[in-house]
Amino acid sequence: MKTKQNCHWAMKKLSIAGFAAILAAALSFTGCESVENSSQILQVNEAKIEAAKNELAIPAETVSDIDLPTVLKGVAISWASSDEDVISSAGLVTRQPYDTAATLTATLALGNASDTKEFEVTIPADVIEVVFEEVEAELVELYYWVPSGNHYYTKGQNNQIIMKYADENAVFDCTVDYGLFRKSSSSFIATEKNASANSGGIVYWDTGGEGFSSKTYGFIDVIARSGEAFIGYAVIEVFERNDGFEYDTHGAIVLKSALFPQVGGERQSVSEDYVRAAIEKIKAEAVEMNANPPIEVEAELVELENIMGSSSVRPVMITIIHPDENVVFDCTVDNGNFLYWEYVKNVSARSGDGLLWMDRGPDFDVNHAIIEIILKLDAQIVGYVVIEVYPARSNLLKSVLFPQVNGEYQDISEEYLKKAIKKAIDLTCYLN
Repeated sequence: MKTKQNCHWAMKKLSIAGFAAILAAALSFTGCESVENSSQILQVNEAKIEAAKNELAIPAETVSDIDLPTVLKGVAISWASSDEDVISSAGLVTRQPYDTAATLTATLALGNASDTKEFEVTIPADVIEVVFEEVEAELVELYYWVPSGNHYYTKGQNNQIIMKYADENAVFDCTVDYGLFRKSSSSFIATEKNASANSGGIVYWDTGGEGFSSKTYGFIDVIARSGEAFIGYAVIEVFERNDGFEYDTHGAIVLKSALFPQVGGERQSVSEDYVRAAIEKIKAEAVEMNANPPIEVEAELVELENIMGSSSVRPVMITIIHPDENVVFDCTVDNGNFLYWEYVKNVSARSGDGLLWMDRGPDFDVNHAIIEIILKLDAQIVGYVVIEVYPARSNLLKSVLFPQVNGEYQDISEEYLKKAIKKAIDLTCYLN
């Protein structure tokens, strides 16, 4: 027979057991829900990280600091560098005297999810451009030679290259990219693309040689050295032309001729790479200029009249012609003088003015001169004239205008004008 106390104890046991069962069931149910939620959160975070990773980008090459993002699309980003001396984990760049590279690793994190992304970043060298002191100098002199039986000549500036330097031990290394060098003017076998000569020596450039007859334009590089020291260079533009005579002729002009002078009594430490880079720059500029020349039109800008005076005074009259009275003609003569109240080498004139060139003044017994005339409107170059004068006669070599294009004057550089005038002078052919 159960007593009341025993019955109470049984109920108590049942209650404890039931509560434990219920609690266990509740705990079991809550744990499953927690695991499922954690998995979903992880997947969401990983997806956000992947999206941020795909969007994350920094420059592959830079010379300046990089702004490295620390948050993107709610994802935290931290950075690490493989070489802090090149580019730090904060994106600070330190350029070196040579090209360098470093790897930046981005760690993307959100909650308990994370991933990494690497970037290879190149830092170009911090090159300080070295410019050596140089001066214009006549290192080479050009003359013209022709086969026997050729009965015309040019007034110098052609395919016979004479080396000039005070030190006879100086060596001039020459390279031609079009045509070949001859051993001598009488040797009709073109030999090499390279030639060397000492000061006072001569090399002969020619268009001959297999594979070169169809090309009509190129350069000769001349590098002057004394022992192992580089002392100067010259760049010669060469080409073949036909002037309507029996033979084709060779044309050449010196684009640049420069010396590296001593500084403080010592030679500058000029490298061969520096010299060759300077030469290539000049050649590239010449090619570009030839490819995109300004528009020129032939124009009657001067009238020439040979005036026979006394036997000791034989002037040439030059009358300036231009419809715009504001255009100024800057005239320069290299030999002889202008008679302009007194004997002078330089004169500025306007339309209608007349100038007298004379083979006397401070210079006596002048047989030949070149007059260069540059037309300017304000500061704009609008044309040029080149005149060759002899006592009592003259030749107009070139007279051109640079016309307006779309209502605007063309931008004519001093370099282009200098070269155009030089060509007009050097490449004019005369009969004996």
